[in-house]
Amino acid sequence: MRTKSSQSTRAKDTPHYSTYRPDIDGLRALAVLSVVLFHAGFPAFAEGFLGVDVFFVISGFLITRLIKEQVEADAFSFREFYMRRARRLLPAFLVTTAASAVAGYFVLPPKLLLEFGSSAVAASLALSNVYFFQRADYFDTDAILKPLLHTWSLGVEEQFYLVWPALLVGCLSFVHRRTPLVVLGLGAASFAAAAHFSSTHSSAVFYLMPFRVFELAMGAGLVWSAPYQLRPAGLREFGLVAGLALIVLSMLGKLKVSEVPGLVPSLGTMLVIQCGTARHAGQILRNKLAVGIGIISYSIYLVHWPLVVYLKYDKFEDFSTLERWFLVGAALFCGGLLYTLVEKPFRRGQVGAALCSDRSFVIGYLTALACVMGVTAHMRWQGGWLWRYPEAIRAQIQAERLKSYESYTFAAYRKTRHAFVFDGRRRVFILGDSQSADLVNMLAETGRLGVYDLATAVVDMQCQALITLDRAQFEALSKEDQAACGEQFRAVVEGDLVATAQSVVLAFNWTDRGVPFIDRAVADYRRRGVEKVFVVNGKQQGYSGADVVLHFGPLSGGADAFSASKKNPITWSANARLAAMQGFTVIDVMSKVCPGPDVCHVVTPDQNIIFFDRAHFTPAGARYIGRLLLESGAFTF
Repeated sequence: MRTKSSQSTRAKDTPHYSTYRPDIDGLRALAVLSVVLFHAGFPAFAEGFLGVDVFFVISGFLITRLIKEQVEADAFSFREFYMRRARRLLPAFLVTTAASAVAGYFVLPPKLLLEFGSSAVAASLALSNVYFFQRADYFDTDAILKPLLHTWSLGVEEQFYLVWPALLVGCLSFVHRRTPLVVLGLGAASFAAAAHFSSTHSSAVFYLMPFRVFELAMGAGLVWSAPYQLRPAGLREFGLVAGLALIVLSMLGKLKVSEVPGLVPSLGTMLVIQCGTARHAGQILRNKLAVGIGIISYSIYLVHWPLVVYLKYDKFEDFSTLERWFLVGAALFCGGLLYTLVEKPFRRGQVGAALCSDRSFVIGYLTALACVMGVTAHMRWQGGWLWRYPEAIRAQIQAERLKSYESYTFAAYRKTRHAFVFDGRRRVFILGDSQSADLVNMLAETGRLGVYDLATAVVDMQCQALITLDRAQFEALSKEDQAACGEQFRAVVEGDLVATAQSVVLAFNWTDRGVPFIDRAVADYRRRGVEKVFVVNGKQQGYSGADVVLHFGPLSGGADAFSASKKNPITWSANARLAAMQGFTVIDVMSKVCPGPDVCHVVTPDQNIIFFDRAHFTPAGARYIGRLLLESGAFTF
């Protein structure tokens, strides 16, 4: 297998042996627009994220076709293959990352800036899908706060590129005729694994490459079937329309026939690629507008999510229709700019001789990667660049003083017993998610922790319905929630702490998963002999205190008004429903955080931040709000 001269082919790229397929660029346009419309918040595109699945099938087809044709022509070069991929993907990615970092400097608070730096390193190493998978849990930062979250799909493709060429070259060289069977077998195994784990390990199925191989293999398999056109021509017309219908209906959330969400749009993509040469229906994809958007689809994809994150960061409520269309237009414009100025010149060797050689390009990328890691290290060394904050509060924001979920929220909670000691003190059972840990912190900070014979149990936010202690309710949960909640449910039921408690306190970040079940739970507790039931209402702000300070500038009364204008509507709606219910006592935490319609305290009277994130107290916050609640008699269980 010969290796071509890198310099002689640089200006015009490695030769293609297949006819250009404009319909595939049109298909790319459909895929990227669906993702952009979904992230912009258009309700119609409820499953628009499935555009990524379309991209995977397209990639499997194009990469496999390129490798197969070059291997059969004795012209394949691993060096050329990887340099082509690098030149197409990396420059635009680095520019997007750098621009996101600049925006993050002005927008993101220390904790989120540190997370951004870590995700930038992971994405630069083609590991962002693994990075985000490891953080895909309840206490993970909201997706809307991660400017590089969308690079998970690049991680999947880049990992595929690392293993697929060697596997395919080996098969084509040694078991040529059986190569389609190998592709089919790998795809079948991947799909079986995705189907098996989709209900219990959905994050792994979503993020990790082995569970996505079936989509890439579906595209790869088309390399052996696409050359054979369906006859008669009308069958191609029908096939293309049917394929587009499968894709579009899936994106609209109208077609769900599999536990693996990507299956139907992937099948639709296969049909479209197989029938893309249809003379009449094919014009849907081969028109100039669709092809033009498809050509710049990678750059559009890169820029659209950071735009969503930074435009949404100062806007807790949903985008208006006008803002959504502005976002779409901005993504197309910025994507076109990125393609014209960065992606296209690097792909076609139009950036000057100094950057055309493979050696110069690799050195340039490694230098850029070193810069990313260096900046990230500096962020960490400087505590998320705390020097951006007003001098008056820098010290108390520092990591060792502004304690976080990992080091503070559950610290006191872990020291509490999970069973009563029956020593004469009033027996109080606290049940909830991290909000119950915050309640324990308020009791500890105000000296009330030892007043009661206290027992605690954790039930995650998605398991709120289990406050009823009803097995039928547990079995009504999804398989994934059952897997997550099962051990907790058994511990609470088998522990039977409710039966021996005199008071029960429920503390959750309340949502529709739990509020409708409170009445039933309270009635059950009463039947079991519980004398008093308390419900701590939800406390989640639109922004943490650090966010408000960074955005608003020096502390003043205006910061409290700003925080009040960015209330979390889900939390306040749930709290209003709790206030209207009877049969239990509401511990109204939010009335102390937000004592008026235009005031939500950001800091304590001595200028310490109250919330370290949007839902959990700092030690100073737990002490201040706890004292206010204690003075109001709320801790008399």
